[in-house]
Amino acid sequence: MRKRRILLAFACVLCVVLWIWKGMQAAARTVDIEGEPVSYICQDGKIYLYLKDLLRFGFFVDAAESQTQETRSGMVSEIVLWQKDIYPVECDKSGDIPHMQDGWKYETYINGIQLATYACDGELLVDVEELIGQSIALKQDTVMAEKTVYYDQNGNGEVLTQNLEQIARTNRDAIHGKPEAPNRFSFENCSQYLIQAKKNTAHALSICTMKKGDILQTKNGSFPLEEVRAGECAGVSILTIMEEYTELSDVLHELDISYSLKDGELELKGRGNGKTIKGKGTDAIGTISQYPYRMFEMTLKLSTGEKLNCLYDGQALFAANRDMGQTEVWEKYGYAYEKGEWIPLGSDNI
Repeated sequence: MRKRRILLAFACVLCVVLWIWKGMQAAARTVDIEGEPVSYICQDGKIYLYLKDLLRFGFFVDAAESQTQETRSGMVSEIVLWQKDIYPVECDKSGDIPHMQDGWKYETYINGIQLATYACDGELLVDVEELIGQSIALKQDTVMAEKTVYYDQNGNGEVLTQNLEQIARTNRDAIHGKPEAPNRFSFENCSQYLIQAKKNTAHALSICTMKKGDILQTKNGSFPLEEVRAGECAGVSILTIMEEYTELSDVLHELDISYSLKDGELELKGRGNGKTIKGKGTDAIGTISQYPYRMFEMTLKLSTGEKLNCLYDGQALFAANRDMGQTEVWEKYGYAYEKGEWIPLGSDNI
């Protein structure tokens, strides 16, 4: 009888231990990228990821584009990270996340756009909410709410003596270009850095990158993610645009033909208003430079089944002249396209 009571008591204690252990497991707060847990820092209810950890998940430091320059306020180091599968040129110069130096400023660019940079104990970090473009449900324990806490891959916390500090604010500049407004693309299924949250709960945050071929959904239509162009190395020069592309969105607007992007298809509506549009020359170009905004390069499908190489900056759509001259789709809308000119069908100029 006594032995039975001892076994019963032992079983009760074991149940309590298991219940406590399960509760502790459930309370663990974890963050993962592409399904692999990563460490992070939590401060003032916000989550920050180490910049170096992104290099394990398809990103690389573009050493050719990353620059260090001296300004009036001191030395500034630009760190440019790209996803390998959407980078438009062959990368032969892959670098590392620099170790912080006293008095220097650090600016971070991800997939062509700048975001805020933070530092803690010599390491560079980024704000998860900005990275994924939405608020997170993952919160600190009440006990840790006013502390700076480091969490390992298993969600185990350690209070840090040093606070995290913001060292570069968010300008949303394209690489060596102009700022990109938050609503320029208005992505609905990811952030403007092409990163999304797959799981966003009080105890777990799982994030992943958009992959080449994924459909980017915006308020103005949807299109496939193929290549992203920005900066000196991966950007598009104004001369290339003027000589090899036509601002198709501008032409269609002038002809009273509307367009939309739907899952990689270019849908046209309306019939031309009879205007003749002459091709624009390239004589008075001025200083040749890179296009100031980030561009998405894609191949759009026409109703005829033919394909059109395009560049899209979130507002203007540019189409390759060589492709436009090889399709007769424009005839459905009352026009012939020839050597950069849009001529109404039936005109003596055809």
